[in-house]
Amino acid sequence: MEVEVRLISGFDQDDAAVIDVGEGRSGPQQIAQRLEEAGGIVLREGSGGIKAERSGARERRRVDHGTGRIARLAAAAIGPLVEAWSDEDGDLPRDGRGLETARLALLGNAPASILERAVEAGGRCLFDRRHDAKAALELVEAALGMIRAQGAVAGPRLFLLGTQCAERLGQADAQDDFLEQGIAAADGDPKLHASILSEAASRRHQTGDLDTALDLLRTAECAFADLKDEYSRAVTMGRIADILQARGETDEALRIWREELLPVFERLGDLRSRAVAMGRIADILQARGETDEALRIRREVELPVYEQLGDVHSRAVTMGEIADILQARGETDEALRIHIEERLPVALAMQDIESVAHIRYYCALIRLRRGGLKSEGETILSELAESFAISRKLGRVDYIGAVGSLLGQLLAAINLPDEARRVLGEAAAAFAKLGRMDEVAAIREFLEWIGGDGA
Repeated sequence: MEVEVRLISGFDQDDAAVIDVGEGRSGPQQIAQRLEEAGGIVLREGSGGIKAERSGARERRRVDHGTGRIARLAAAAIGPLVEAWSDEDGDLPRDGRGLETARLALLGNAPASILERAVEAGGRCLFDRRHDAKAALELVEAALGMIRAQGAVAGPRLFLLGTQCAERLGQADAQDDFLEQGIAAADGDPKLHASILSEAASRRHQTGDLDTALDLLRTAECAFADLKDEYSRAVTMGRIADILQARGETDEALRIWREELLPVFERLGDLRSRAVAMGRIADILQARGETDEALRIRREVELPVYEQLGDVHSRAVTMGEIADILQARGETDEALRIHIEERLPVALAMQDIESVAHIRYYCALIRLRRGGLKSEGETILSELAESFAISRKLGRVDYIGAVGSLLGQLLAAINLPDEARRVLGEAAAAFAKLGRMDEVAAIREFLEWIGGDGA
């Protein structure tokens, strides 16, 4: 039977396609029940024929992928649906349509070529739009397992998405595994290979291997330049600027953002990327003590764009950067309120544990500066311990150094010297990996004072 499928998933316009769902001997109610069980699609019979809508009101029952008549129904529907919704490049939309297509592709054990396109689109909807990295990663892992079971080889797009999801969720081992497989899978596709090299560079940056990160980024930047991909080249150059800033080369980093990248994003009309670039400029200005201009950029340039776009994650990060400026000015109560009431709920909802580590550290820092261990000692130590544990899990050497240095000193202050030596030793090793030898020397001096070493 032919059915007009109209999915109501929250996007601006209804999108329709006519598909042959098979199972022609079944009546509309029976097929409606199966489709609802398959993924929340309900058929409605009316004057215009039989239509299907997503139902958010009815509780859905869990159905095993690839079994029974539901799987056969999904398998019959997926091909025509993909054909109807794919653009001229063969890509599916990264919205509710892509997500429903991914679910049907998994239910119907679709061929690998369809499965990969559908899950990449559905996963991008979850990761980029809905900020649900956990659900996106579950889609990717299910698709990769199904593709392997078919005896096929997954392409690099799924590995790239898996890398980004694992990074957001703090799953460092999975991130490394996805990167390794993605680099191998992207051989022969210059653009995707460059994209995965850029992600590999970010991972190296996290672990403190700045030289390798810079080499990878420069390789990716040259590839994007050869491909005349202006946007991807600009994004990659921004990551290069971030590393230069981390190395203390702030003049060159500032020049790149102002002279090379801002003009590109303005010419492309990319409001979000322009706001990100302005935020990086504000980072450098803030580090130089130009807090008035940095605060103006945060409030007048960045925040309005993120609010206009509904980008809750970027808005929360920007609010945290505003809180840092307020803290430096002595407005500690407002700074703490922003971290706890505006940043933390977003980070927890998105399972963004890297941001949680950052928030806990800065909350402890604010409490310490406004009252010390005597007034909020238990809370301060708890927040620092959580931040340090997350930082170690992520392998973020910059966080391990900063958080561990403070936590170790406080452990020594409350007469826990063994714990203090262990934490400070890790912090010293982290700073050494980053080449920040002044911090290493300061930790070693403190360790000698309490009776230990930073080797």
